[in-house]
Amino acid sequence: MNISFFSRLKDDKSRPTVYLFYSAWALLVATVFCYGIFSIRIYFQNQKISELDKQINDYGTREEKLAEKEILGYKKKITDFSTLVDNHKISSNVFNFIEEKTLPNVMFSSINLSEVAGTIDVSGNSESMDTLSSQVHIFEENKDTVKSINVLSSQVADNGQVRFTMSLSLDPKIFAYSQANAIVSPETSVDSSNTASSLASLESLPYTNDKEGFSINAPKAWNVDESGKLGTSVVFLNTKPDKEGANVFDANINVISGPTKGLDLNNYINGQKKGLPKLFNDYKLVEDRTVDVHGMQGHILGNTFTQGVFQLRDLQLIVVKDGKAYIITGTALESTWDTYKDLMESSLLTFTLP
Repeated sequence: MNISFFSRLKDDKSRPTVYLFYSAWALLVATVFCYGIFSIRIYFQNQKISELDKQINDYGTREEKLAEKEILGYKKKITDFSTLVDNHKISSNVFNFIEEKTLPNVMFSSINLSEVAGTIDVSGNSESMDTLSSQVHIFEENKDTVKSINVLSSQVADNGQVRFTMSLSLDPKIFAYSQANAIVSPETSVDSSNTASSLASLESLPYTNDKEGFSINAPKAWNVDESGKLGTSVVFLNTKPDKEGANVFDANINVISGPTKGLDLNNYINGQKKGLPKLFNDYKLVEDRTVDVHGMQGHILGNTFTQGVFQLRDLQLIVVKDGKAYIITGTALESTWDTYKDLMESSLLTFTLP
């Protein structure tokens, strides 16, 4: 038997190495043991989580679950529509600007607009070189809209008129949907001091949607969008955006509809109440009441929530008829809600079905 190893154990000089060897083994065993303990605890914790998930899934009736799923789908369309509004580009603002700022003795013969590049190239005639200079100066004065202007060419014709071509670089905000009516004629502009009184009225003639078979009196002079984007039947947009810091928001009323899948109004409302908190941050239900809508039973929900940079408040009217649900929602900044509250509710309660 080779006893040299054991002999070395008795050597005082080798004892530190032996102690280090056994300490390493002890540490390894302890690590494996702790790993096993934590693995077992994680396993049982996952089992508890699975049981809780099952209990959550079993909570509520089948009808309420269907309603919740349906409402989540509708509300997502509304959220997507708000995002679309924020990013939508519209060229009519540019033409309104050009029309308003063009001198009477200047005529444009061609216009080439690029929304992507944010530029507009125009060609035309002016009465004289001084008139052309005045026109350029007018554009340059509007620094909020025109970032830069470059006269590409100018030539005096035999009759004294000047043919010219110029290029304008525009601020991107002029293409924003929320700025669609920032430039309006004096007849349609609304003084901010009279906002409440000016908006607190509805169109005398109701808007009628032949496809969905409903009608509603929209706020007076609000824009009507029937494009059907993101599942909306119609959207009414305020022509004067509200500001919150550096951001602007268009107060709006939209109508969406869809099958109830056998749900009555009460079950549909329960699904709505359960679905909304899952969609928005800082969600809070602030109104919950039954109303009569031209002989039909309806229900109103008022909600506050955060969406992007905005703190919003809305008022929803929900009506169920012939297996179909109609959700009419008015939304505005929470900070301006008192301005719109009566207008929103008055408009919603004009909703009628044949």
